[in-house]
Amino acid sequence: MKKDILGCAVIVVLGAALTVAHWVLVVIAGILGGYLIEDYKKSALLGFVGGVLAWLLLVLRFAGSGHFGAVLSFVNAVAGLPALPLTLIVGGILSLLGALIGATGKKAFVH
Repeated sequence: MKKDILGCAVIVVLGAALTVAHWVLVVIAGILGGYLIEDYKKSALLGFVGGVLAWLLLVLRFAGSGHFGAVLSFVNAVAGLPALPLTLIVGGILSLLGALIGATGKKAFVH
């Protein structure tokens, strides 16, 4: 249980920190979190939730700016989907994939 909470916390904190540099780096946070969690199902669930929370932290930082609504409208017009949920789901999926890679790597190389 402690490893699960620690793994999710690693995904959220490290994912938010690495995403500031480049958005794809949330996968690295997922790999490290999945390595700590070890179980496939838990790492997939906690990886997705951690990725969504990490990107939500970054999005909330910009929510108070005057340009936030314009950016959401632009993404909505281009993608044809609501921008905020789409953004959070992309972050969750990237982190989920990283967590599965981390859990699989631990099973493959350690056991």
